[in-house]
Amino acid sequence: MPMTLLRSPDPAEKLQLRSVARAEMNGPPDEYLAMKVIGVGDVGADILDVLVASEQIQGNVEFAHALTSPQCLPQEPASPGGEAQIVETFSDTALVVIVCGQEVTDGRVAEAIAQAARTTGALTIVMIVAPQTSRAGTMNASLRLAGCTDALIPLPHLPPEVPVRKAVAEYLVPIIAALSSAFSPMAPVCLDFEDVRSILGQCGRARLGFGQSSDQDRAVKAATQAMDDIGVEHLTRASGVLVLISGGRKMRLREFAKAMHTVRAETAAGATLALGVGYDDQADDVMKIMLIAANSYN
Repeated sequence: MPMTLLRSPDPAEKLQLRSVARAEMNGPPDEYLAMKVIGVGDVGADILDVLVASEQIQGNVEFAHALTSPQCLPQEPASPGGEAQIVETFSDTALVVIVCGQEVTDGRVAEAIAQAARTTGALTIVMIVAPQTSRAGTMNASLRLAGCTDALIPLPHLPPEVPVRKAVAEYLVPIIAALSSAFSPMAPVCLDFEDVRSILGQCGRARLGFGQSSDQDRAVKAATQAMDDIGVEHLTRASGVLVLISGGRKMRLREFAKAMHTVRAETAAGATLALGVGYDDQADDVMKIMLIAANSYN
């Protein structure tokens, strides 16, 4: 059954979200942070396929696809407070992650969904997927979306020959899996949602960094890779950094401390850092570290 979001006094102007899957849980739903991952348009549909097929994402996570047919789109871009009615699509959701391409229609739909989610109090993150040749288009989409979401994250630009699915596998699967597992009550270091909100709430554009290592001193090496992915010059300007670590059950607390110390050494003195750690039983000896640096575009 589709979930319908009404955002205009004209009932013909509506957006539809179709639920496509739910992640598995190892406990009651109320023990997990409620998340929705929404893929917009054709790019979003491909992304959802990869996320669901990865089987790496667990918790109270629902995957939904936003339709972008002309009949579902308003004629003008969304404006703050323009929703006349919001069916309780996001009423029990704490975190909404919207993934879209750089197409104009995708951006307009993502904008409307983000505004609706924020109206209910959900923390909202929009991630834009675009090839390297579309940097200008991605920047325009960023400008449109930055004002209606808590955090907007352009995914790192890949060469034009790299398919979207590879970008999803390399960046989105680990970040979504890390977010969902870090909020789990079974996580070794359970992420506090208010800490995340304090860093990403209304932060504007943010940067994503990813690193991994299975070598000796893997925590420092993975953290260093993630910082290099963002760029130290940008990291030093960040108002806050969310540090997400995932790996096998042999991870140790001292490794988490090393990773945090490595990141702290390159951030401003007043920057807020928050740590979340989740288990990935497929990781073996590989430790993955994802960084989300807020306000790092300033």
